[in-house]
Amino acid sequence: EQPDIVHTHTPKAGLLGMIASKLAGVNVRIHTIAGIPYMAAEGGKKGLLEKIEKLTYGFATHVWPNSNGLKGFVLENNLCAAEKLTVIGAGSSNGVDLKKFSREALKENHLVAATMRILPGEDDFIILTVGRLVKDKGIDELVHAVVSSKIVNKSKLVLLGSFEQELDPLSPETIKTITDHPRIVQIDWSDHVAHYLALADVLVHPSHREGFPNVLLEAGAMEVPVICSDIIGNTDVIRQQRTGLIYPVKNMEVLKEAME
Repeated sequence: EQPDIVHTHTPKAGLLGMIASKLAGVNVRIHTIAGIPYMAAEGGKKGLLEKIEKLTYGFATHVWPNSNGLKGFVLENNLCAAEKLTVIGAGSSNGVDLKKFSREALKENHLVAATMRILPGEDDFIILTVGRLVKDKGIDELVHAVVSSKIVNKSKLVLLGSFEQELDPLSPETIKTITDHPRIVQIDWSDHVAHYLALADVLVHPSHREGFPNVLLEAGAMEVPVICSDIIGNTDVIRQQRTGLIYPVKNMEVLKEAME
């Protein structure tokens, strides 16, 4: 094909794409970082993933982290030469469409459909999380924090996202709780996230790693309060006790207190 530019976006695509484009003689080789898997990895896997990131950045001519926090992490850990790094604007992958994520733009039929799927009680406190239902999104901690909280009987936890058990599985105990608990609603996916945000009292984003989470921008656009973990990406968006509550990542007890 002989392209002038090769631009990659995920760790696997980055590794293969940057090596291949270098060998093919492509002069402009861009890799976007939207999160670094090794940040949440443990043991030997962590070291392997770190080497892969360094290799990818080494073959790239330009490396674009999607948040300033991520850029700082790359520099602090000597993963890439500083002159290769650029954050576009103030960060984010693609921003948020304020014509779509607006309370004025909601469609009544979609709002009714979302309400019918949640079936909230008149005084239920709606706790929403949006994203893949996997371990490194903090779903194990969130589910157990809600179930063991003082507010469980007057709340509903809405999990808007699909299970991905083959990649980063949740514990069998968590799966059973999600399936069986009367106060938990799991919805595979929806193109109408704004309508679920409109019904929520709070968005909880308990992720273990991020680049720059769009869902926090979406919650902000929809004027929904946020509780999130103290990781890069989240802390690029949220200011403690000003625009949300931030708790120590993986700390179920503090997450529970924040929700209460």
